[in-house]
Amino acid sequence: MSPREYSSRVSDIRDRIFRIRQCEQLLLRAEQENHTQEFETAYDAILYNLLVIGEAVKSIYLQLSADYHEINWREIARLRDVLVHQYHQVNAEQVFQILDEPLRQLAQALRVDTASKAEHFCYPGNTECDC
Repeated sequence: MSPREYSSRVSDIRDRIFRIRQCEQLLLRAEQENHTQEFETAYDAILYNLLVIGEAVKSIYLQLSADYHEINWREIARLRDVLVHQYHQVNAEQVFQILDEPLRQLAQALRVDTASKAEHFCYPGNTECDC
């Protein structure tokens, strides 16, 4: 695997962590305002982003394990498999537990700064972005 592919996949993981944190805010707001459809949409977006993280991890598992040995990459890859193949067994409580400490540890290891990025998120079509 070329270094570009590795760095791109790590970038994908970082981006998806940030997106999950955004979705968490939407989830909380939807819950507070009792908007069921928005809650379900934000929850589904979180699941999708976890799936993308898992897929990226599976693609570069060996190098990630060497570079960031403190993270349980095997469990992240397994989560992707559960989301894809045993989706009917996905438990919302377990998902919310993942969003707590495990995702925080992952963000910390990959140096994802969700606070500063919240003010500036570069995405296709963002006309306010000069990146």
